[in-house]
Amino acid sequence: MTSRVWVVDATPPTILVVRWDGVKNEQTIQVTLQLNEPGTIWCTLAVLTTASATACDENDLQDTNAVPPPPTGAGPGCYYESFIKGGVASGATFRADIHNPYVDYDIEMNTILAKSENSKSTPTRRTGYKVHCFAEDDWLIQAAAANHSISYTSPAGPKKVTLSHTTAVRAAIGLVTTLDLTPPDITISGWSTTETAIAITLTLDESGTAWCRAVRRGFGVPPLQEILDTGFSSIVSPPATSVVNVLNYDPYGEKLRLGTDYDVYCFSGDNLCYNCDYQSFSSDADILSSKTQVRTLDTSPPQLTIVRFESIAHDKLSIKLQVDEGARIWCAAWTAEPASMSTTYEAKIKGLAATCHDSEGRQCGSFWVYDLDDIEDDPADGVANVSDYKKWRTWVYNQDVDIVLSGLASETRYDYVYCYAEDDELAQVGPVGGLGSAPHKMPYSSASVPAPSRVLSVQGQLGSITTLDETPPSFTYLAVKDPTAGDGTISVTLSLNEPGTAYCRATRVDSGESAGVMYVNKIISAGWSAPYSSGTVVINMTRIEDVNPMSSLELAEWTPIEQSTQYDVYCWAKDDAVTTT
Repeated sequence: MTSRVWVVDATPPTILVVRWDGVKNEQTIQVTLQLNEPGTIWCTLAVLTTASATACDENDLQDTNAVPPPPTGAGPGCYYESFIKGGVASGATFRADIHNPYVDYDIEMNTILAKSENSKSTPTRRTGYKVHCFAEDDWLIQAAAANHSISYTSPAGPKKVTLSHTTAVRAAIGLVTTLDLTPPDITISGWSTTETAIAITLTLDESGTAWCRAVRRGFGVPPLQEILDTGFSSIVSPPATSVVNVLNYDPYGEKLRLGTDYDVYCFSGDNLCYNCDYQSFSSDADILSSKTQVRTLDTSPPQLTIVRFESIAHDKLSIKLQVDEGARIWCAAWTAEPASMSTTYEAKIKGLAATCHDSEGRQCGSFWVYDLDDIEDDPADGVANVSDYKKWRTWVYNQDVDIVLSGLASETRYDYVYCYAEDDELAQVGPVGGLGSAPHKMPYSSASVPAPSRVLSVQGQLGSITTLDETPPSFTYLAVKDPTAGDGTISVTLSLNEPGTAYCRATRVDSGESAGVMYVNKIISAGWSAPYSSGTVVINMTRIEDVNPMSSLELAEWTPIEQSTQYDVYCWAKDDAVTTT
């Protein structure tokens, strides 16, 4: 009898593919495999075809190692067994010892072996690779470790997979991709603006999306969520550039302002990579480093809005208005249209600056209406910080500005009241400015600008107005027939120097009432009056008060005018002037 006879294992093992994943970091690929018998599996990463001249690509593997690669020999290298097994010296050996068949085993790979098999490189993020795997069984180890029969002959070696099987496993695994845990780098290459929009030209170092937001110059850096909420973004596919158009100041629709300095901040997020659980977004430091200083254009003249227009004195008019940007304002009034007004309006309006002041007494043209842009502009404009901007004597855009025109004629109608403004723009574009060296001026009348920017249109808003009459009327004629024509009536004949109403009251000489106690209200309460427009009017008094005692809430002096009695007669008048607006 011959005992302990081995049945030979003449079949190479079979590698079964379960799955692959990018794991841990941006350089590591993990494959999960099974083997149909105990043995060992080796795997390695390979670059794609033509991706590298120094590494074996997916189609370079050879079935023979007759001529090794440099520096040992001059062959092409990439012998499939030695390349996949790597080398201890190179640190590129990735293997799993399979003790149990048909059980999942994980192999992690994080380097790429060179053709020379004595150096390596590191995989890059979000990059595709192929995986080559090699396996051999444990037949030689198992046979050598057992008790043998007297006829036992040691096997020549383990059974190994063929190159064709390695190629089939590579195809079953397919393209593997390293993770991308790094947000895209933003490169801003330029910007442009209109009066209401900012365009940021940029690119990323990988495919993704960029978002941008504008804040006032010098304001705090907006957090990522605030930038995202504004919704201004662009999909970027490198190496092409893309444009993010910023159209509003905030998520609530506040518009960008013309001629204003802004800081634009951007952030980016990459496209979700295969097997990635989340996108990678820019850090706070990345957002800060993206800061781009821009200035919106201002090619438009200021716009004036009339809030209120009224006469406040016999020689003064008050104009309450608003202007939509930093500017200086002049106003002037005429009773008749000045000659050549359409061509010389600026000079004529400024020529009456001495009659134009704000409510603080500052002459028109000497004070500014400020906007927020002036806070970071040249401090020579009078506003160096927020405190200056908020001073109580400071006029600001889109808020009421009080203009007073003085030196006018009393009780006079002014049909031609003009206001004119010019903004504070500089000749150059940049963060320093605000003194109006190259202002945009309101035209007299031009269809190319909105109506509030036209001097003639604003004049139409103002319309006509008459200065107040602050002088009381006077009697030009006042007479009483003495003695009276009738025995129960006192007749007063009068004239005034202007239209109005006259009031009279009679009181007995012996009543004890004197001029010192004959107040206006007492004269009016008698109820004797007559309106006056021209010529003469007569007031006929038949009793002390022309009031029905039955309808009066107070005690009325119903006493008739008595014959053969002396009376003192008091008269008072008021004009018909009213406040005009």
